[in-house]
Amino acid sequence: MVFKRNLTVIVFIFSFIVSFSQKHQYNWLFGENNAIEFNKATAVPNVSSNNTAKSRVSASVSDSTTGELLFYTDGNSVWNKNHQIMANGAALNATFALGVIVVPNPRNPKLYYIFTVDNKKDLTYSVVDVRLNGGLGDVTTKQHFLAKNTSKVLTAVKHKFNNAYWLITHSNLFPEENSFLTYSITTNGVSGVAVTSNIGKKGGNTYGVLVSNGAGDKLALTDNNASDGEAQVFNFDKHCGLITSAKTLHKENSWSGASYGAAFSPDDSKLYISYWFTECQLIQYSGNDFDNWGLVTKNNRNFTDFQIAPDGKLYIGINYFSATTTDISVLHNPNNAFTAVNYQAKFLALGVNSVNGNYEFPNFIMDNSTPNPADNSPTISFVDVCVGDSTRFSITGVTSPPDSLNWQFIDANGSNTTSTLLNPKHVFSQKGPHTVVVNYYRCGIELILFKQINIIEPQEISLGVDTGFCHNDTLVLKTDAQGMKHLWSTGETTETIIAKQGGVYWVQVTSPVCKVTDSITVTAYPPILIDLGGDYTVCEHDTADFIKLDAGKGYSKYKWTPTQDTTQWIIVKQAGNYYVVVEDYRGCKGDDGSKVARLCNFDFYIPNAFTPNNDGINDVFKPTALDIEDYEIEIYNIWGERVFSTKTPELGWDGSYKGKPSPQGVYLYKVKFKGLSNKLLRNYNFKGNLSLLR
Repeated sequence: MVFKRNLTVIVFIFSFIVSFSQKHQYNWLFGENNAIEFNKATAVPNVSSNNTAKSRVSASVSDSTTGELLFYTDGNSVWNKNHQIMANGAALNATFALGVIVVPNPRNPKLYYIFTVDNKKDLTYSVVDVRLNGGLGDVTTKQHFLAKNTSKVLTAVKHKFNNAYWLITHSNLFPEENSFLTYSITTNGVSGVAVTSNIGKKGGNTYGVLVSNGAGDKLALTDNNASDGEAQVFNFDKHCGLITSAKTLHKENSWSGASYGAAFSPDDSKLYISYWFTECQLIQYSGNDFDNWGLVTKNNRNFTDFQIAPDGKLYIGINYFSATTTDISVLHNPNNAFTAVNYQAKFLALGVNSVNGNYEFPNFIMDNSTPNPADNSPTISFVDVCVGDSTRFSITGVTSPPDSLNWQFIDANGSNTTSTLLNPKHVFSQKGPHTVVVNYYRCGIELILFKQINIIEPQEISLGVDTGFCHNDTLVLKTDAQGMKHLWSTGETTETIIAKQGGVYWVQVTSPVCKVTDSITVTAYPPILIDLGGDYTVCEHDTADFIKLDAGKGYSKYKWTPTQDTTQWIIVKQAGNYYVVVEDYRGCKGDDGSKVARLCNFDFYIPNAFTPNNDGINDVFKPTALDIEDYEIEIYNIWGERVFSTKTPELGWDGSYKGKPSPQGVYLYKVKFKGLSNKLLRNYNFKGNLSLLR
């Protein structure tokens, strides 16, 4: 809810966008028979023949898209693009015009306002519609009165927001008043109420020129009074139309008044002012506040006017009292320091029919900034409305901060807290509805904004009690707040996360408007280390030989494999692979295994005879052996021939040689192997005789 009071300026909302590019400056028609065209690579004199006004003031307008000349005026008459007096274009002012500027209509780019100041100090405007008369135009409104007692200085800048302008002039009451007058030009027309800024030097009857920079947020004003004339720079508020921060520029005692020469450089970093009379100076000012200055050049003629052209150069008109000149000087690099601007005298010759003496260049809008999108009405916005939160407030819907404001936080418990901060915070005492009031001041208007907000109790969440997890395990963390936005300390945004290491974890849950948090300390338990020792050996034939495998004490559970025992230790009498799993009071497990190998003293017996007669009894000669290795046996006949050999204890001699039965008789054998005896591994070699009986 919004209330307004103390209305002192016109407030407007913009709905259209009108482009007014630098091409509107492409044609300069000024003075008598003088013209310069910039719709080409270089500036070209374009001298017309006795069709411009013989006046010091002028304004010309070109199409902002094509650069084609539309019309020009001296404030008394308007000429069309064919250099003919426009329909209804004569006698715009009853008396001689002292100042003139053209501003496009923000609603319709084919309509233009011509603002003029006459020698009665009256500020009036006329309207030109260039669509009429086959594109030659028509003056549809003439001499609409706007204000009295104004000076001849006129300039215009773009509004801070799309599709509006400010017309700026100065009071001509001397010496009582030092008032700037600023009029808004919007889609609703020209405001009849001026924004008044009482600032700067009093008196306006000797002011020379008022110009803006390219951004439209600074103004320069010259006073050409020969005795005490000076130049001043001001800040301009493009939102409210107020002029502030008057600064008088440095002036040497030897300089006379500040003349009609004043212009900002294209990049707005420099300001050029001319001082006149017997010897004229062209001064460049620079620095953050234009505190630095330097002499660009001086001349025994007057610098009549400065103007930045579409080609980025600063053009300079020169005359010496009543003596006329037909040439234009130039600064080729006006963005540079004063020692590097590249001043060139007589850069451009206007032509034999030209008359330039004591005439100024056309008055243009020099603001080339891009306005912001349209401003809307201010609105109270806020975030964080849960019990215990610091509710944060701001003003939205506008692109510029207010001049001032006052917040009132009316708590449900009856307390009333105030703040003048732009973005305050407030903690309300309890849940439920509360009222916020803002007194908002901008551009002389007080807006009273109301907002009722509801403080709510947030939903509680819990990650549970502090806990831990076992080595090589993980822990799932989650809340019972399903379907809501989560943000974990790990950066994850899922409803559940997996903790893989110890530490403090927190989660922030947003439910629909409140944010609540909880944390939990998670401990990663160290691994359980079980050591059954190395590998073991055992001989099952030896009743006294056994191994004790011990998993260690202090665990709540034991489980052995393959014995299925559940004790702390087991006795092992047989070879095999043994494995134990233990579990502590927290449920964490550890394990280890041990290999038990069979290791016994060898057993070896070899017979001394056999009967290979296929009766199934003692048909094969072979030893009986256990726990031996690297075994080999060889059998020889009485002639020394080897009739049999093998390295496999399970294989024996069947009494044949080369596929035929060997004869009955005595044979020699040799046996070698390795075997364990008294826990020592040794090599054994045996020789002997065996009898083959048939």
